[in-house]
Amino acid sequence: MRKKVLLAFLFLFFAVIASSLFLNPTSELSPVDIAPEELLVKTEEYYLIEIKETAPIIVDDRMIPRVSVVIKSRSFNKSLLNFTFKTPQAGYKFFSEGIFLYGYYSKWDAGLRSEAVFLDYNLTPKWWKVYEYNVSSYELLYFNPKTAQEYKNYILMLGSVTRGFDKIKGIIFFNKTNGEFVRIFPAEGFELLVVNEKAYMLSSRENEYYLTLYDLETGKSIKSIEANMEITPQPIDPFTGISIEFIGGENYFALFFSEILAGNGIYQKLCVYSLDLKLIDCVEFKSHNPQDKNRIAKAMFAGDYLILERNSRRKEVYRVCRD
Repeated sequence: MRKKVLLAFLFLFFAVIASSLFLNPTSELSPVDIAPEELLVKTEEYYLIEIKETAPIIVDDRMIPRVSVVIKSRSFNKSLLNFTFKTPQAGYKFFSEGIFLYGYYSKWDAGLRSEAVFLDYNLTPKWWKVYEYNVSSYELLYFNPKTAQEYKNYILMLGSVTRGFDKIKGIIFFNKTNGEFVRIFPAEGFELLVVNEKAYMLSSRENEYYLTLYDLETGKSIKSIEANMEITPQPIDPFTGISIEFIGGENYFALFFSEILAGNGIYQKLCVYSLDLKLIDCVEFKSHNPQDKNRIAKAMFAGDYLILERNSRRKEVYRVCRD
């Protein structure tokens, strides 16, 4: 009998010690021993995409920056296609019907020009558009292609439309078939996520981050909450190393915050929410510098699992526990 009691005590003791090793012992995000590859098979893309700086060109005594987007085969690491944009920055998004490539100026350059290409998965261009300010008619269209999301036959982006002295900020709808501007509905925020015909937007005011849920059919706000990340909003600025982004999933989404601290250390926090804006749990990470092998480089969802990839390319799997 004494032996059984002693064994039970030792089991409880070590269980308590083990739980203290985690950042949050009551976490709703439970580490699980599952090979990430088993989960990522469903979402694996066929292509690798690289962004490369390209030598600028001079046009009418003006230096025009350029950047190239190179698409490679994931299987053979062979270049298949190369697009060069006349912009300083570029990016891409994988959508259900193809790959959205874009070139753009940052907000500090007032969005002088943006370019976009939409390819099907055979890498055949569906359309290529150049978007520029039309100052002569006082009709100004500015958008942030980094926020691009798909919804039915549209590509959505955050931006603004100015006609005369009237400026509307919100979610811009572009026709996915030809890239043409369709409409805008007013909304406040700087990050956008679309899941199940609903739009989620992140904004900041009065020292708090806010999450707002919009109905994309009506353009009306359904619900707005404080994000409860316990982080004071700061200007999102890549030059100071502060960033926050949405991580989208089928059943959940996350906010992923990252900041370079004094001394070049990195603080990261990831908070998981249900699709009806209930905070499930947060996890925090600290690393020594941006190149630290333990720094979280990427986060993604696969069903009820959250996968975190570190700089070392080691992946960890967490199960999201629901009531």
